[in-house]
Amino acid sequence: MVAKEIKHHPMLAMLLNEKIPAGHRLEVLKGLAHDESPVSDEILTSYLDLKSSGPVAGYTQKKEELNQLIEEINEGPRRLGTFIALQQPEGLLSRAVVKLESGDTAFPIVVDAGLASKLQCGDNVMLDARAIGLIDFAPLNNTTGEEVNFEKRIGDSCVEVLMRGDERHVYVASKTLMDSLEGDKVAAGSRILVCPRRQVAFALLAAEDGAARYRYLDRSPVPDVVVDRDIGAPPPYIEEVRRLVWLEMTNPELRRKYGLRRCMMKLLTGMPGTGKSYSILGLIREIYEMVSGITGTPLKDLPPRVMRLNASSVLSKWLGESDKNISRFFGEVEQLSKEPFITSGGSEVILPVIVVLEEIDGLARSRGEDAVMDRIFTTVLELFDPTRSELKDNFIIFLGTTNKPHLVDSGFLRRIGGTIEQFSALDRNAFAAVLKKHLAGKPLAADEGDPREDILSSVVYELTAWLFSPNGEDRGQIALSFIGTGESEIHFRRDFLTPGLVDRAVQHTAQLACEAEAGGAARPGLTSAGLKTAIDEQIQAIIKILRADNVTNYLTIPEESRVQSVRAIEQPEILAAQLMRAA
Repeated sequence: MVAKEIKHHPMLAMLLNEKIPAGHRLEVLKGLAHDESPVSDEILTSYLDLKSSGPVAGYTQKKEELNQLIEEINEGPRRLGTFIALQQPEGLLSRAVVKLESGDTAFPIVVDAGLASKLQCGDNVMLDARAIGLIDFAPLNNTTGEEVNFEKRIGDSCVEVLMRGDERHVYVASKTLMDSLEGDKVAAGSRILVCPRRQVAFALLAAEDGAARYRYLDRSPVPDVVVDRDIGAPPPYIEEVRRLVWLEMTNPELRRKYGLRRCMMKLLTGMPGTGKSYSILGLIREIYEMVSGITGTPLKDLPPRVMRLNASSVLSKWLGESDKNISRFFGEVEQLSKEPFITSGGSEVILPVIVVLEEIDGLARSRGEDAVMDRIFTTVLELFDPTRSELKDNFIIFLGTTNKPHLVDSGFLRRIGGTIEQFSALDRNAFAAVLKKHLAGKPLAADEGDPREDILSSVVYELTAWLFSPNGEDRGQIALSFIGTGESEIHFRRDFLTPGLVDRAVQHTAQLACEAEAGGAARPGLTSAGLKTAIDEQIQAIIKILRADNVTNYLTIPEESRVQSVRAIEQPEILAAQLMRAA
């Protein structure tokens, strides 16, 4: 068929007629495309030529785009990477160092000199499918990744960051990040966005508001421990600290007149269960309530002001990390102490910072046994100096605790000012006060019509006399012998009494009384006999595990004395209290 005939062929006319529905014309095209005859080829060729030069222009461009798309499909999709640096060896094409999303490193060629001059570390770029050539910038911002803490700059291109689990890594820093860090004005602990797989640190995140940026800040609610309500015999240091806080917040000029420092340090020592930690909870509550009253701010709206330090939170297996952690802790304490609190009335107030140093013997142990711990303790000692302006001029209350004061280094004891609060077994008055607090609100066994207050007083008096009367039934529970003296020392039930032991005994008695009432007891409630039995069971459980090397955990013995042996004194099989209860 000649070209003229093809030009007037009805199928070609149908394809070119836009009044015919597109679906019909598409079916015609499909049929021609599957027909391998010369006529079909001529019709299709004429159609394409006419469309490219006719009213529907752009066929050639579309054909090229289609070919490019087919080529890309055959080669694979473009790849995303992060530009690190540019290599420009003399006489060779420029190559880029690029971190791929997989974490692998590629060295694509950068043909475009103009593009090469614009690239900066941290830019996202597109590579060909085989990562041979760098094609262009990738229209993608680094807004997702892992949040870490900035530690320090390393040179002009890297940063050290702190990951989860206190692991430290060095990452390549983007140009954007290095600009933000210019001048070393960014504090350690600032948040940074990184990609661990590509090992690139992208950007400095916005500073967190309020207390979120402090690593060692205790964000727990204000403790529900009220001194007057919950602590039977409040230790004297609570009132001393309370008076300091009151004067510093209401009349600080008076303390400055006498040259008194704003910082106070206390070391609380004593056996486990004697109430050291519990008293601290009560003091924290006392201070918060005082601050609330002075500033007119509800407790729930006051910012957290308690920081806690224990050996496990700062000691690290990596050399030098413990020192850094301790330095950071004290840095956070100093920074928090300088932050003013804005009251609802708009005035600025400096609030106290309460620093709890838990089991301080873990960090301030006497030197000479371990060179690494000696170095760590030296750092603690340098920072824990009450004459240092960062401490003495700031409103900070340090409260250290230890069950083993003999292990604490003498240098630390001098630093803490020699103000050591000794917690020991309860004396007669303290026991009565503690017992009364624990029994408050609990049902006591009584005859109908007996005033509850009279019953409570009677129970407290009876147990106090049972434990502390010189003519009581207790003739001793254990005998201690000491090395080098040949003498023995008798200890009684009262020598084991701590707030913790009393609490456990009352809870156990209450549990039994509750079960008895559920079983239909005729005279429900706690009884003095039941309390005596529970206290004795607690003491006997301790006596069973007493040894020469652990006796100081439960009893107060003379200083410098060394226990040679512990002997349990034989006791009657049944207590008098149990006989009375059985009767």
